[in-house]
Amino acid sequence: MWALYYYGLAADGHARDLLALGRDPLHFTKVPQIMVDVGPSGSIDEDYAHKPSLIFSHGALYHFYCCVSGKWPHDTRAITAARSRPWTEKVSFRQSSKSAQTTKEEGSAECLLARS
Repeated sequence: MWALYYYGLAADGHARDLLALGRDPLHFTKVPQIMVDVGPSGSIDEDYAHKPSLIFSHGALYHFYCCVSGKWPHDTRAITAARSRPWTEKVSFRQSSKSAQTTKEEGSAECLLARS
C-alpha cells in the first residue's frame, strides 16, 4: 500500500491536507475524507493547513504542517503538529519502540488531529 499526502484548495480558497492511497506508486485513489482541515475562526490554522510531513513513532502518527491565520501582509504563519493519539497521553521516547510505555499526563493540551 502506498500513501500520498498532499494539500488542495477548497472552493472557498482554504488549503487543507488530503490523502490518496495506491496499490503501486503510479495508481492512486483519493480518500474522500479531509485528513487535516482548517481550524475554527481565530485558530492558528483558520485559513490554511497544508504542506504535510508525517512521522510514525512509538505508536502515534505525528502530522507536521504549515498553518496560516489571516491574510498577507498581516497573516500569522507557523509550523504545527497534530497527533493520532490524544495529546493528554504522554509517550516515552527514552525506551526502544518495542517497549514504549504510554502514561497519562495531566494538563496537556489537545491539538488538531487529536481534536476529532
